[in-house]
Amino acid sequence: MNKITLGLFLAKSKTTINGLFVLFALLLMNTQASWGQGTLSSPIFSENFGTLADATPLTTINSSFSFIRVSTSTTVNTIVNRIITKNPSSFTGSSLLIGAKGGSISTIDKTGLSSFNSGVMTFKFKTPSSLTSAVLLGAIGSGASFGSANGFTGSQLSSAFQVIGTNLQIRASGAWTTVQTVAVSTDYTVAIVFNNTAGSLTYGDKTLASNKCHLWINSLYVGEYSAATSGLAATAFRIYTTTSEFEVDDVALYNTLPAASTTWTTSWSNGVPTATVEAIIDGTYNTNVGGVQDPFTTKKLTVNSGKSLTISSGTNVTVQNEVINNGTLVVENNANLIQVNDVANTGAVTVNRNSNPLYR
Repeated sequence: MNKITLGLFLAKSKTTINGLFVLFALLLMNTQASWGQGTLSSPIFSENFGTLADATPLTTINSSFSFIRVSTSTTVNTIVNRIITKNPSSFTGSSLLIGAKGGSISTIDKTGLSSFNSGVMTFKFKTPSSLTSAVLLGAIGSGASFGSANGFTGSQLSSAFQVIGTNLQIRASGAWTTVQTVAVSTDYTVAIVFNNTAGSLTYGDKTLASNKCHLWINSLYVGEYSAATSGLAATAFRIYTTTSEFEVDDVALYNTLPAASTTWTTSWSNGVPTATVEAIIDGTYNTNVGGVQDPFTTKKLTVNSGKSLTISSGTNVTVQNEVINNGTLVVENNANLIQVNDVANTGAVTVNRNSNPLYR
């Protein structure tokens, strides 16, 4: 048996991986971002601060933000009123330090967005070495609070969370609800999926009711909460701090929700995948087992780190779009991995094929 490992690849349209018959080109990096519940693509606003030099003051010219305001607080402490880049950062490339000595806010805002009633807000932050009196707010909404030197007006918030001291809170039904504590000098990634429409929406393997939001922290689902302000569409976004300095990176807003998906552990979490439902392998899957481990068709295929998918002899797996393999993906002799559309992929595929004996 010959075993071939294929590295990072781009499969051409309607490519069949079958034994040694494979057509590949160089990898084109995927522009979509994966998170805990599927794929997010085409943000309506994003900023990762690129590779700006360390200690560069952030402006509306060197960033995507439309309003930037540095605190004027004169409170006596060691915090500095500033909004500058950090490079190297706690994340990738440059990040942003947002500092405010006291109650006068340091804020970065994006206004003038096309109105949207559902979507995702996400960014990373690192807490300071002291959280005494510290405040970090991340919010989307509509109204005069955005793009101003003022704090927030509750009725103008579509969805929001804040870190206040050691508590992380979400805005629900016009009030703050503590959902967990945070530690000093620690990285967090927060994503809020919100639905301020009149009907339920689905994403990943979740259903999100009308005027509700889902909170995710470090790709883990925390819970469902009532909307900050029911029915309020968002046209703006902001992050601000008071009496603290937080490091922030990878800010993104989406007016769509992740695609529907189903995750395999020892069974499918949301039914068998289809051409319109993404498949995530988070266990061991082998198409020769039968029953719940049959061959399948999926919109997108992801194999998580440390997990495996084996496509056994005489079976096929068909993928409409990309394949992301962070684990182990094996195509056995006389098996097929069929990719329908011409899209970029990530990861390595091992193809096994029986061959005739070789003679000298």
